[in-house]
Amino acid sequence: MSEKRAQLASELEAELPHFTICLANRTEEYHRVVYPWLRNTQFLLTDGVKHLVDKAGVIGGTAYWLIDILASYQRTKPVKDEPFQVWKLTVKDSAGKVTCDDGNGRTMVATQEIPFVDFALDEVTLYITSDEFNGIVVMLPSEY
Repeated sequence: MSEKRAQLASELEAELPHFTICLANRTEEYHRVVYPWLRNTQFLLTDGVKHLVDKAGVIGGTAYWLIDILASYQRTKPVKDEPFQVWKLTVKDSAGKVTCDDGNGRTMVATQEIPFVDFALDEVTLYITSDEFNGIVVMLPSEY
């Protein structure tokens, strides 16, 4: 792990737990990301996820590519049929693997290998909830 990546990972590991759903420190604003293939469906990031993707890129500064991957699966079966999704990115030797399951850890809904990733953490887990009222919301586990 490069020195810059290690420093950024340490900062993120200290900052991300502060994003919670508790009343004193809840998501203040949902941040909309527009994808043409999602048409009229809202795709929203919580404050914690926005902070993560704004800061987690080691070389390029941001990691919105991770959000692009999550969004790209939201209209394909079986992902679109899951109202609750657990997404995990694992990084080893600059290569990544993104997996999605149904939250019970039993059903692998999607998997994607990524030959090179620009991401500060060795692993991150994100939750997605989806319903007709809120649309698709991406959050940190601490924000659920």
